[in-house]
Amino acid sequence: MFFLAGPKRPGVVESIYDGLVVECKIVGSGSQTIGQYSTAGIVRFVMGEYACRMPQGMMCAYVRTSHTLPTALNDYFAKNGLKDGLLLKSLLVTKSALTTDLPAVFTSNHNRPWTFPDGAIPGDIEIRHLWLPAQNEASGPEELESTVATK
Repeated sequence: MFFLAGPKRPGVVESIYDGLVVECKIVGSGSQTIGQYSTAGIVRFVMGEYACRMPQGMMCAYVRTSHTLPTALNDYFAKNGLKDGLLLKSLLVTKSALTTDLPAVFTSNHNRPWTFPDGAIPGDIEIRHLWLPAQNEASGPEELESTVATK
């Protein structure tokens, strides 16, 4: 978690929790799937394990496959978003207004149905998604440079 300095931002419940929580995952083969990215990453924000008092969080993926945003995540949400407990407000991720260069950052919005012990409601959470090409164990650095240059 990174703590932010300056005045309290809109939507922040308590300034002590004003930070950026980032969950990083590898998206590759085997058990490192988009499903794992969602059920062991996104869900942690939705259910309040991460950023429970924040209106946003961030997922960073190191991608070792040909999957790209937004297509791969939109396809996954359409097929699995409801059953995986992602509580999506929309099945589509959208390009963040903060993104001007590559790699682009996309956002997804999620309901949070739980309450704090004092009865307070956490509100929805916006998750920003940044996917970076990563070197596969079997490939060399020249393949990674080629992948970065073509995206």
